[in-house]
Amino acid sequence: MFDAACKRLEDVTVMAIKPKQQAHAHWQSGRFKATLCSASQQRSNMDTVKLCELPPQIPTQAVLHPNTARNHHYVSQTEQRQHAFNTEVNANNQNVYRHAKAKQFERGSVGQSVNIDHNLSAQDLYTLAQLRDGQQYNMENWFVRYEGRFEADALAAKMLALGEHVLPEEVARVLKLKWLSLLRNPLNADHFIVRHLSQAWQPSLSQFAQTLEPYIHDRDDEARHKLAKQFGFTDKAYVSWLSFLYALLSDAVATPSWLERITDLLIRHPDIKIELFQDRQQAYTTVFADTGFALQAASTGLSVGFSLDPHHWLVCHIPEAFWQQMAQCWCEPAPETGKQTLQVLAADAGQAQLFNALMYKNAHSHVYAQQEQRARLA
Repeated sequence: MFDAACKRLEDVTVMAIKPKQQAHAHWQSGRFKATLCSASQQRSNMDTVKLCELPPQIPTQAVLHPNTARNHHYVSQTEQRQHAFNTEVNANNQNVYRHAKAKQFERGSVGQSVNIDHNLSAQDLYTLAQLRDGQQYNMENWFVRYEGRFEADALAAKMLALGEHVLPEEVARVLKLKWLSLLRNPLNADHFIVRHLSQAWQPSLSQFAQTLEPYIHDRDDEARHKLAKQFGFTDKAYVSWLSFLYALLSDAVATPSWLERITDLLIRHPDIKIELFQDRQQAYTTVFADTGFALQAASTGLSVGFSLDPHHWLVCHIPEAFWQQMAQCWCEPAPETGKQTLQVLAADAGQAQLFNALMYKNAHSHVYAQQEQRARLA
């Protein structure tokens, strides 16, 4: 049964396209419509691909690769290791200290050492279908695209001089992983940021996502129901969430993927302001939440914070007007590279304390740190 399900799942992701006419999709009046484009129209469209359009060239090869990974992290290990307190040991043995959200204001509270290899993860969380030989189809290979260069990119960001820069591609890649972590984290599934963004992509992805749901239902019922319950989903909601996440990342649905389009808009749009705070003296220790981000919301907009390590963090400032009109922005040309700026600032105690307070506030149940003692945190 598993093999048959996987073959059907492959068929969904292998799209055979006729050479003369292809389905061309676009966002129009809030609905998802498909029209047939001629070959000449397709070539013209390729030169002016907009965020709301599915480009004419859809991959004809399978986009899923079977693997044996079952321990799926919703905050990647490479991100967590930036906060490890025992970096001298093998990566698989590195640990962070876990602090309960409820203990935020108890000075002297002690964190619990947890191994990163099994922290902020769940077995088969992103599994789409299982094979008899222990392999499965999941999204791990796609995640590796964003996680693979994080360590080097984060190091490059930490070395930037103070002042204004054209946004380095290393920092853009770091932010893409951070936004991916926010969107794929099951603890954030009902967060208003995810709900707001999903209003833009759901009409375009719903048909494709629904075709995947039967294959996810072919997974072991008991294990799937247990996993859904762990994160507060109904079984139906978990299957829908996973299906949409697949459609969001899949470059068989759109090239570039919808995730690429969304993150480009959130990173490169000229209305977005990005700041990098550096504590080069390592005078303060900051934390990261189990949700993966900090948030400060005001009538003027949102400030979304992401941790690089205990002494460096990024903040994306999103104006309220832009945030409310993002659905219309899908139809604008993709933001150009080399136009966005990055402001690198020296962090002070007040900024570190505010960042930690917002991380605690936005956490589901825990934050994680390099320091064991709560009183030693900024």
